[in-house]
Amino acid sequence: MELEDYVIGTGEHGNSASEKWEIMFNEELGDPFIIIHSISLLKAEEHSIAILILRIEKEELDMKGSCFYVSLEWVTISKKNKDGKKYEITKRDILRGKLVPNYTAIEPNGNGLIVSYKSFTFVQVDQDLEENMNEDMSEKIQEPLYYWQQTEDDLTVTVRLPENSIKEDVHVQFLPDHINIMLRDCQLLEGKLYSSIDHESSTWIIKENNSLEIFLIKKNEGLIWPELVVVDPKEMPCFCLHHDVDALLRQPHSSKQDDMWEHIATFNALGYVQASKRDKKIFACAPNYSYAALCECLHRIFIYRQPTPMSTVLYNRKES
Repeated sequence: MELEDYVIGTGEHGNSASEKWEIMFNEELGDPFIIIHSISLLKAEEHSIAILILRIEKEELDMKGSCFYVSLEWVTISKKNKDGKKYEITKRDILRGKLVPNYTAIEPNGNGLIVSYKSFTFVQVDQDLEENMNEDMSEKIQEPLYYWQQTEDDLTVTVRLPENSIKEDVHVQFLPDHINIMLRDCQLLEGKLYSSIDHESSTWIIKENNSLEIFLIKKNEGLIWPELVVVDPKEMPCFCLHHDVDALLRQPHSSKQDDMWEHIATFNALGYVQASKRDKKIFACAPNYSYAALCECLHRIFIYRQPTPMSTVLYNRKES
């Protein structure tokens, strides 16, 4: 059985006039698969859709292993003529690995992939032969660009600076719901804050250990922020890592080499909760990270949240 992929034009959303839906692309893409990520791209007035599909395939000549392998297929569908309506496949790459990855995503600019867990290698689409690209995929773990902590009244953000940085090198702009930090001509941090601040009372200093310390005064006292800067919805999907018994949510940034894996939220003691759910099938969290959900295969969904701040991040678990 082979599956077909469709791209359907539905007209402008919100338009009161009903428009007939039209098939823009329809082509068989082979054996059964699932779509694990897709993005829409517009470059030089050429619209493209990049799709990452996953399938489990059988290797008939493999007599030693399980005879199965994981195939990731990266397909780009483009509308070459802006006056036309039909799309066609303009690029097709295949990667092969032994296990299903824990995390996969296409970079927002469509130029690369992030694949976790085990190494995947490209294979030639035409001849289906492995290329000699078994390079070490591991990256050196870099120190986070910034750390932050909070009380009920304020937040403190600490940013590492290069040696011999001086006050004149740094520019910090405070707005009621936005922050922008520049080091010379380089942007260190910019984005919409989770909640409003008193921008006129917020300050910053450079400390002796080459760190920039920023003090943000909360407008809404008592509100606990799950994140400092709101994540751009155009970014790649987040992923969650265990740290001791806590769960750290990280946001990949392909365009920020110094802060590629930004820490955006922490679920304290979630490791305890997750370990007790043996039939767990799906883990997800709210867009504002106010709660997490653990779904079992058949019957139950567990909601985890921290409604009030805890006196310690490690030992007082009564509020979890």
